[in-house]
Amino acid sequence: MENIIKIYVDNDIYLSEFMEQDQDELVLLLNEKEFSENTGTIPFPYELVHSKNLLLYAFAEAKKFKKIIHFAIRNQEGKIIGSIGFEKLYKLPTHQAEIGYWLSKKYWGQGIMPKVIQKVCEYGFSELSLARISAMVFIFNIPSCKVLEKSGFIKEGVLRNFFLQNGNIFDGVIYSKIKHS
Repeated sequence: MENIIKIYVDNDIYLSEFMEQDQDELVLLLNEKEFSENTGTIPFPYELVHSKNLLLYAFAEAKKFKKIIHFAIRNQEGKIIGSIGFEKLYKLPTHQAEIGYWLSKKYWGQGIMPKVIQKVCEYGFSELSLARISAMVFIFNIPSCKVLEKSGFIKEGVLRNFFLQNGNIFDGVIYSKIKHS
């Protein structure tokens, strides 16, 4: 994995761009119903066509913005274990974006995602010149709410009847982190 951009989160975890060889591993990792139930963007079952589309999207966004916008989260062996990226980033320069993320179930509860979110926020504030980063989660996704709070995000409010998924309408929670001058 030479010539790949690596942003170290700690000694065991780093962020990089996606690579074509990530497709099969993405299918294995994301083919869990819990990901679909707790995100607005991950389908179930998760198939090869979905991972191909994810990679095409990440590559196109990197080309469009001339910067990495969607990161693979990797362990020290370079194996993909999750993803985090900026959403609703329509142009640069802009002052705000939203983040979305997921982490392999094998790595849940180890304190990885708060560190990853903090690192990506640093990147967003410094490299993308963002002043505000937000995240929206399903109201029942308490673990994700806790991760955001551990990452320095502040709960701004409840978005009533905001999400529609599988024919169900339910509330969301919006969080934000502001760049401190």
